Amino acid sequence: RLYQTGDLVRRNLDSSLIYIGRCDAQVKIRGQRVELADIEYHVRRALNAEAVVADVLGGSLVAFIQARNLDLDIDLVHVYRLLAHVLSTYMMPSTYMAVDHIPLTENGKTDQRKLRAIGAKQ
Repeated sequence: RLYQTGDLVRRNLDSSLIYIGRCDAQVKIRGQRVELADIEYHVRRALNAEAVVADVLGGSLVAFIQARNLDLDIDLVHVYRLLAHVLSTYMMPSTYMAVDHIPLTENGKTDQRKLRAIGAKQ
């Protein structure tokens, strides 16, 4: 019997399954499964940002924010109050990082490797 869980696996020669990853952006944060796209949507709306990418770095939820204008002043208390109405507490980013632009791959997708490198430097 097969279930569509969103997990990607590969069958070994001995018929055992090897976990590869997920086909969506669902991660486990603070013991809960979370869809990163939901967090990105609500943070983008709360900050009126051009783009937001959520990721987990070192066990913490980080929101990378590309502002519509170059002067992004993040009032964390205000953002937290706005997000508290739409996100559960375990879905709240613990860190907000302003970036000049969200790096993209040649295919136009978010370059997670470059974003994580930016996050590691901060």
